[in-house]
This record gives sequence, C-alpha cells and structure tokens, in this order.
Amino acid sequence: KINLPMLAAGDALYLTANYADGMLGAIAGGNNLNSISTAATHRLLGGIQRQDANLVITSGSCTVALPCTVGSVKGWNVGGILVHYWAPQWRSNLAAGYLQINPPSVAATAGQPIQWGKGSVWSVSGSLIYSPVRDFDIGLELQYASIRNNIQNVNPASPFALAGQPGLRDNVWGAKFRVERQF
Repeated sequence: KINLPMLAAGDALYLTANYADGMLGAIAGGNNLNSISTAATHRLLGGIQRQDANLVITSGSCTVALPCTVGSVKGWNVGGILVHYWAPQWRSNLAAGYLQINPPSVAATAGQPIQWGKGSVWSVSGSLIYSPVRDFDIGLELQYASIRNNIQNVNPASPFALAGQPGLRDNVWGAKFRVERQF
C-alpha cells in the first residue's frame, strides 16, 4: 500500500504480485487485491478461465499396472488498485490485473511431451461509490476482461484434469449497481 495524501485525503495505491506452484487458489481466489476474484470469475467470466486442478497427471494411468506421475500447475498474477476520494462521501476505484496459468507438459505415447498450453486473463475495472453514512455504500461498477485460454482438457474424467475451453479468445464486459451495508 502506498498512501497518496498529496492527491486527496485517504487516496492510496495497492499493488500485489503472486506466484503459485500447485496452489492456484492463492492467485485465482478472492484475496481482495486480485482483480480476478472467485466471485468475479463465476459472475463475469462464467467459469471459462477457472483452473480447478492444482495437480495434473503427466504420465501413466494411476493404476497398479500403470502407475502415474503428477506435476503441479504453476501460475502468477499482478494487480493494482488506485483509490481516489473526490470528496469525503465520494470515491472511485480503478483496478487492473493480469493472471496466467501454466500447466506442466504431459508425456505422450510417442515419447514427445504434449504442451497443454496456457491460460491468461487481464482485466480492468472501475467504480464510483457514494457513502451517505459510515459503512453504507451505493455504487456503480464496470469491468472489462480479455480471456486467452489455450489449456487443453485432456482427460475430463480424471480428478486431476484441467478445466476450460481450449483456444478460447474472448472479451467480456460486466456492470453492476451495488448497495452495501457493513456491520
């Protein structure tokens, strides 16, 4: 957090960067600074970018006859939020973030590894919020996201399978009107 009192009282810039090796909830979950929160993923992106597997089978069938090896899915994100107070009761937020998910290579029958591709989302969002009394917000929020998903869904029956729609490239807009009271 970087306080920016030279702009206005309460103004601040929040920055975050994360790396995950097998624990993707840390970068694709609701950690408040991540612009691709779990709620936003379900609401705005319809779960398209969701990456359900922290581990994937990289060879074998995970049976007694054919044991398997497992590799972890890696990912990273960066994000930032600028909070600006126009007046004590009026503020706006501008957020931007990038998320990338990189599955491991998978051994193929011919000995050549299969690269499952990678998935990425970048997004930007903004809001204008009015607070007539303490802990009560009324606001309008807009969000744009650019999805690039090349992750292959190789074995959907496996508990370690990757989710997604390979080759998906989409631009998504979202808007919401929010009335929130905190206790």
